Amino acid sequence: METRTILVDPESFTPQRAVFKIPAGTRFKAKKLRVINTGLSNVYGDNVYFGHNGVYQLLSRVSLYSNNGSLIDTLTNMDYMGIKLLNMSNSQEFAIARQLAQNMGSSINCPSLSQVSLDEEVGKNDASLSGNSLYWDISFMLSFLQASNVLDDGYTVLMEFADFGTAGFQYQLTRPPVLAYDECLVEEPDHQPITAYMQIIPDRIIMPSGNSQFVRRLNAYYNNYVHNLYYYNIASSDKNPNKFPIALPLEKADFSVNGNKIMPLRGVNSLSKKLVLLNDLHAPSALCNYQSYFPVGYNGLYNPNKGLSYNGNFSYGCFRLDRMILTDLTLDYSFRQSEAPENNEFYTFILLAQVARTYNRLTDTVGYVYA
Repeated sequence: METRTILVDPESFTPQRAVFKIPAGTRFKAKKLRVINTGLSNVYGDNVYFGHNGVYQLLSRVSLYSNNGSLIDTLTNMDYMGIKLLNMSNSQEFAIARQLAQNMGSSINCPSLSQVSLDEEVGKNDASLSGNSLYWDISFMLSFLQASNVLDDGYTVLMEFADFGTAGFQYQLTRPPVLAYDECLVEEPDHQPITAYMQIIPDRIIMPSGNSQFVRRLNAYYNNYVHNLYYYNIASSDKNPNKFPIALPLEKADFSVNGNKIMPLRGVNSLSKKLVLLNDLHAPSALCNYQSYFPVGYNGLYNPNKGLSYNGNFSYGCFRLDRMILTDLTLDYSFRQSEAPENNEFYTFILLAQVARTYNRLTDTVGYVYA
């Protein structure tokens, strides 16, 4: 396969967004679209260490448009990248992830069962000292590109950067980034008129003070075919300023679709079952150790760069539906009452659904999948 790498400067660049265009007729590998060649400058000069989302924490939205302006695919919640980045093995987390993705250290050194330590050294792998080597994998973020091979219809990539409040610190990019793609010199583009893929549709539920349970109809997914549904609780900003997915004692989640329960035996009624489903239905995840997923009541592995003990702050959940939501999708969720938000507080419960979509390149339209 003969290819050459093309670097494209942004058509427009501001501190809020960057716009890139790939001209029609250019054949490129859809699975290798990335934004590179920029660096991070922290306004206050402090060290920069990201959370689970890694360098994707700097983004609020990434969208792919056709030449006619149709929105083909978009990702608006970067927590989905945090889930995917945990799928790398321990050795990859130690090397590749820390250099490219910059996600929070989750690789461990385990010379014996009684000696487990986090591979995180003070002041090492500071994102603000990485030069102009920030790397955003656009194809890794957008399922439409993963479902394609060679494209040539012409597209626009829109990247919107997170504000300071979302990123957690004040920052600026050292220079405008560039879009890199591999142009195919020989291989022909995909000719199928319709491409099927999964798009991430987020939703959130606010739990007011004193409430430790709710039963809610999830209207955001009505008339959609839902594959996997990811869920997690980020509690309040006071208790969880990093917005990590926290594990709550006696946490239970049960879904019903069109009036029928999906999982018998009381649904996901333990954190161990929640972890098993995440590994079985999504992918095996590198979670350091048992304590990073379960709150056991004492300090766990310590990350000196984040000033954080890993104690129940990796608690993502996954539930497989593989159903068309025709009438309703209902969630019954609860945890121990003593952990309920206090006065003038509220907890935020987040859902990320993989929803089936199709794109017809002949009519330039995005459609639902009916099953």
